[in-house]
Amino acid sequence: MKNWSDAELAAAVDAYKEMMACHDEGRSYNKREIYRALSKTFERTEKAFEYRMQNVSAVLAEMGKEWLPGLKPAANVGANVGDRIRNLLEHRESVARQMPQATTQAATAPSWKTSQTKVFDRDPEVVRDAKRRAGDGRCEACGELGFVTDAGYYLEVHHVVPLNCGGPDAIWNVVAICSNDHRRAHFAKDRASVRDHLIGMLGRLYPDRLHELHVFAHRMDTLPNVAEQLESDPNS
Repeated sequence: MKNWSDAELAAAVDAYKEMMACHDEGRSYNKREIYRALSKTFERTEKAFEYRMQNVSAVLAEMGKEWLPGLKPAANVGANVGDRIRNLLEHRESVARQMPQATTQAATAPSWKTSQTKVFDRDPEVVRDAKRRAGDGRCEACGELGFVTDAGYYLEVHHVVPLNCGGPDAIWNVVAICSNDHRRAHFAKDRASVRDHLIGMLGRLYPDRLHELHVFAHRMDTLPNVAEQLESDPNS
């Protein structure tokens, strides 16, 4: 079995931390769904991710911290992996301590501005960053060049988990895609597959945000009117 990559370990630790947050706040969560989502993203079995979560519990126990009930510590971690898990946990705790609450809120709950209809106030810098990332003019969904304009290749910016479905207005939730794929992401019968494909692409670019994207996508799927939400804001 190949060694665990930094991205795989980071995703496992982030998933564990999210489950801990759910447990502490009394929110429901499903371990199997989380293992399944991780397994689909990486070439690992669900069982492998479950065991790695037990390794996280073991490291937390060594650090004198609480671990998640139902994930009994499995101490056979291996020195190298154990140190990497510890470093990831310590880094995330350090970031959480330094991050003001207002900043966290801004990343997860975009603000509204009022017009004749209710629309989200999108950050123009996020749009610019997405277009810079796709500076070669190729759609980040299909890889084809956008059509040519006087200013260069034309691509549209799309929030993979749309703002009106609870997604954040952040570069790690945004892609630059051709107009055809943009409409497909909002209106096609296979739009969930398009979204999941884009999440996989963004996860490779921003591995520390992959689990958050899966969480936002899961919440999106639980909305009672997700189709109406998607079709009501096709420019997002």
